[in-house]
Amino acid sequence: MRRLAARVSALGSDDADAIIGCGAALVYACRDYETGLALIDQAIEMNPNNARGWTHRGWACVFMGRHEEAYQAIDRELR
Repeated sequence: MRRLAARVSALGSDDADAIIGCGAALVYACRDYETGLALIDQAIEMNPNNARGWTHRGWACVFMGRHEEAYQAIDRELR
């Protein structure tokens, strides 16, 4: 899974949705929270209005115990 996520993020480095998918896969399937969150943040920087990115950022923060950041991410997603 890690190799696939690395390959897709390298190939789709200009596609925020592909990067979010890779980050989410690392968070949920591999439990690689730091790397997954970094990819999700990279995608959010590319498109700050991507609700899917904010949702996955929120869940990644929940898993990492960063509840205030999770709340802020979900709040941003709902806006």
